Amino acid sequence: MATGHFQPCRLGLHSVVPCWKRLQHPLNCNSPFVFVPSRQFLSVGTSVTPDLMKTAGTTSVLLVEDSALEARLVERLLDRAGPGLFCVTHVMTLTKALLVLCQPDIDVVLLDLNLPDSTGLETLRSVLARNPRLPIVVLTGADETVGIQAMREGAQDYIPKDQLRAPLLGRSLRYAMERYRSSLDLRESNESLSLVISSAADAIITKDLLGIITTWNPAAEKLFGYSVEEALGKPLLMLVPPDRVKEEGDILARIAKGERVEHFEAVRTRKDGRLVQVDLTISPIRDKEGRITGASKIARDITERKLAEDMLRQQASLLDQAFDAVIVWEGDGAITFWNHGAERMYGYTKEEATGRVGHDLLHTAALEGLEAVFKILATEGKWEGELTQSKRDGKRIAVESRMV
Repeated sequence: MATGHFQPCRLGLHSVVPCWKRLQHPLNCNSPFVFVPSRQFLSVGTSVTPDLMKTAGTTSVLLVEDSALEARLVERLLDRAGPGLFCVTHVMTLTKALLVLCQPDIDVVLLDLNLPDSTGLETLRSVLARNPRLPIVVLTGADETVGIQAMREGAQDYIPKDQLRAPLLGRSLRYAMERYRSSLDLRESNESLSLVISSAADAIITKDLLGIITTWNPAAEKLFGYSVEEALGKPLLMLVPPDRVKEEGDILARIAKGERVEHFEAVRTRKDGRLVQVDLTISPIRDKEGRITGASKIARDITERKLAEDMLRQQASLLDQAFDAVIVWEGDGAITFWNHGAERMYGYTKEEATGRVGHDLLHTAALEGLEAVFKILATEGKWEGELTQSKRDGKRIAVESRMV
């Protein structure tokens, strides 16, 4: 029976667990089972009553403790910690605990590691194997080493039995549940981040402050040719041409100071020896204390873009040297390119002409009118004919013009 202000709770279909025979693996929650009509029942606790469900807003605690005296002490302490807030189901063996862990209503497990049918950390491992999605607080003896090891293996907290007090016990259970929820949120966040990184079109690489690669996504593999197995644990300098090693050192020095490096254009070496031009954005990585532990690097292949820019520069150079006047303007008429031929023909320097509206600057006129010229240019994509324009000295000249 429940003591004090305890809320009696019910787990699953019954407040006490009926004996059943499973078709396979009797202690596997996922295996099918059938109930065998029987009057035999396994007792599962001192605070469970047959006809009452767990009250909304209470915390359902599975207490696994082989001592009835210590179990009653825990119940009284929880009652003092929060009257009516905790609903306790008590079992005395690991075998019975594993049966109850199949039920969906447990919020937290309070676990004594030394039971009649299991001892030590193996008890914790068995509970985690049965239901890894429950927060666990371990009850230990005076040696806290076991508790620390239990937390390393998956428990959320531990309490030495000689330190059991009502506020500490209630706070520990609530902390364990909150810590577990936070760990789930963090795990989901990390999984989402991993998915984003793995599906990103840009290469994403992380490295420590010594320049050793710690993360290498599929886009990095595609860009540089190294598989993730070949890249992890290797120095990032394997991607840096010998004449640019200092460049990488300078970047690491800036990262160590907390600086962010944005859109840094660099040349890197692929596995096959070919050079690739990349746009790099590098940011410091900090631990939870704010210390810088490494850097994340996003690399975008700009080789084709740089080739296109080089080609445009070459074409612009050729146009600049052309004898004829070559003028380029935006949709609003503002001049963006003015070659040497235009300087010779009209008398304005490149600096004077760039940014001015060309037809206003040159007082352009056409026999059929400029509106007609622009209409033909818009519909046909080109226009050829004669224009009348003014030079810088005011002299009007006739110009054979081709617009595209």
